[in-house]
Amino acid sequence: MFGIGLPELIIILVVALIVFGPKKLPDLARSLGKGIAEFKKTTEDFKSTIDNDLKVDLDREDINPPPKTPYEISAPSEGGVSPSSDSEKARAEAAGIPDPTSFAAAPDQPGLPLKEENPPPPPKKESA
Repeated sequence: MFGIGLPELIIILVVALIVFGPKKLPDLARSLGKGIAEFKKTTEDFKSTIDNDLKVDLDREDINPPPKTPYEISAPSEGGVSPSSDSEKARAEAAGIPDPTSFAAAPDQPGLPLKEENPPPPPKKESA
């Protein structure tokens, strides 16, 4: 596991015997074994908790997929998407939303406006 062979293990045990003495060595080995066992148990418990949480989250996404944001594009389109009715166009103009047909569609970033076509920022309202 660590590349420790029999000669290295014997040297480590002899040094531990000299440093800790024959009376404390069994207690030290016992407490070290208990610590390693507790660490393994805690690690397995943590791993199973994470796996269960991920499974629950994935199952939840399968049942209820997350809603698409207004800026999410499902597939690149050639000429952009325009509002379907005149009332939608009027509402978009009133809100300051530019016409989607004026956007340039780059292959890696569909629907982004060109620099020249960016609308100027709205004027600041002065407070009385």
